Amino acid sequence: MKSLVICGPSGVGKTTVLNLFQERNPSYVEPVSYYTRPTRKDDKSKYVHLSPLEFRQKEVRGEFICVSQFLGWKYGLPLSEIQTIKKGGSKLLMDYSLENLHLLVNLKEQLNALFVYLLPKNNEILLGRLRTRSDSSFAEVRYEKALREIRTRSDSLNWAHIDRELINEDLDLTIRCLEKMVSI
Repeated sequence: MKSLVICGPSGVGKTTVLNLFQERNPSYVEPVSYYTRPTRKDDKSKYVHLSPLEFRQKEVRGEFICVSQFLGWKYGLPLSEIQTIKKGGSKLLMDYSLENLHLLVNLKEQLNALFVYLLPKNNEILLGRLRTRSDSSFAEVRYEKALREIRTRSDSLNWAHIDRELINEDLDLTIRCLEKMVSI
């Protein structure tokens, strides 16, 4: 079984897919990440909110294996989380943006990870998902960014690291496809 990293534009359903995948596959563990953006209702316990100053202090101390930025907010993946997952014999389960995927490439081989790019069934569904979020004031900005990413995804230097594409048309089918992919 391979670790799983899902990429895709904002609003494609990465969080929903990851939550159900983990529910059905408890040997997969999603690392706790740190971020500076406002908390959303679906964040659960997989994120720790930090002030920009607290985040910067951790960054300077080298506590993150990678740091990315999206819409001005910073996200960091703590090295300690990856080490804990590996020591426990679990598989890594996470989502990451395509533009920052290069930050995880060195982990791909180390964790035997599969990188999957998730696509929406159509643009209307994508926009609808973005509008129903608790941070919906950014829906139009996220939507335009998502459409741009989808259109130009194969032009990204990081595209070479994507192993598979998957359309998130039906949640159950998406999960079954991912389960099959990681077992190959």
